[in-house]
Amino acid sequence: MHAYVRFQGADLPHTVGVDGEGGVRRADGRSGHLSHGPYVNLAPGTYTAGFYVRREEKSDMGEIALDVCCEHGTRELARRSFAADEICTSIAGLLKVDFQLGANARYCEIRLHVPEGFMLEIRELVIFKRAQTSWGIQ
Repeated sequence: MHAYVRFQGADLPHTVGVDGEGGVRRADGRSGHLSHGPYVNLAPGTYTAGFYVRREEKSDMGEIALDVCCEHGTRELARRSFAADEICTSIAGLLKVDFQLGANARYCEIRLHVPEGFMLEIRELVIFKRAQTSWGIQ
C-alpha cells in the first residue's frame, strides 16, 4: 500500500445511507454502518485512518463509532467513539483513529457506525502510514 490513500464516501461499501453528488454518502436515519471497507492488505507499521465528515445541525445527540478491523471484521484493531458535539456542522472535519500492526494484516476495513436518527455525511476516507524517525518521534 502507498503511504497515503483516500476513497470517496460513495465508493465504499455500506449497509445504510444514500449516495449523493460529488462522491458524498449521507445517513438516511437508520442505524448501521454508513461505511465499511476498503478491505486492503496492510504491512506492519503505525497508521492513522479517518473519515472527513459533516454532521447535520439537528443531530445534536448521540455518538458514532469508528473502528478498524481486519480479516473481514473478525479482529478489531482500534475503536473510538465521537459525541455529536465533537463533529463539525459547517465543514467536513476529520474523525480519526490511530492503530499499529506488528505483522501483515489482510482485508482491513475502517467502519463508521451511526445510530438511528443521527444525520451525517461522509466525504472521504483516508488511511496513511505514519513515518518513524530515528529518534522515535512521530
